[in-house]
Parts: sequence; structure tokens; C-alpha cells
Amino acid sequence: MADYLVVFRLRADGLADHDALRRLIEDVYFPAMHDGPTRAGMVMETLLLGGEAESDGGDYWLHVRWDGIEPRLHWVLPNETSEAGTQLAALGVTPEHIGSHRILAARQSAF
Repeated sequence: MADYLVVFRLRADGLADHDALRRLIEDVYFPAMHDGPTRAGMVMETLLLGGEAESDGGDYWLHVRWDGIEPRLHWVLPNETSEAGTQLAALGVTPEHIGSHRILAARQSAF
């Protein structure tokens, strides 16, 4: 088993209510993800990243830390036909898979 960081860009051009995206991800999308192990591995952590994009519309980033064999996240992530996927599309947000990257080294704070 190996750790991977899987990166998605969430295109949100013209999104007026950025807090609505955060709420949707926290309240609908994250809970819709498969929780627990699969035969291929499991999602260890999921992050929604935003920054300057919040002030002028634009892109957000969804980072999924996967522990297992080569990531096959279509098994665990909501797709465009799920309720979470349809609500994301209704906000005008388009997810785009950027890539999967094996984590070669990491450091955690001792605090």
C-alpha cells in the first residue's frame, strides 16, 4: 500500500456565493464519500482549498489523500449523477481531475 495525493480542480467561474460551495462540500459532498476501507484502499483525508480565488471567483482545489493501491477514486467519490454531484453542477462548479501523485516524503509537526 502507498499514500497518494489526488488533486481535483473545482472550476467555479462566476460563482457568486463562495460560502455556498464550502457548505455544499462540507455538508453534502464529504458525507457522500465512501467512508472506510475498500479492497483497493481508503480515503485518509480530504481538503477543500481556496484562497485568492474566493475574492474574484475562479478555482478551488480538492485534495484527497488515498492510502492503497493506485487510486481508483471513482469507487469512493460522488460522481456527476449522484445527489452531491448534481448539486455541485447546479452551483456551476465543474470538477476536473488534475492528477494522482505518490507521496514520497512527509513531515508532521510534533505539536
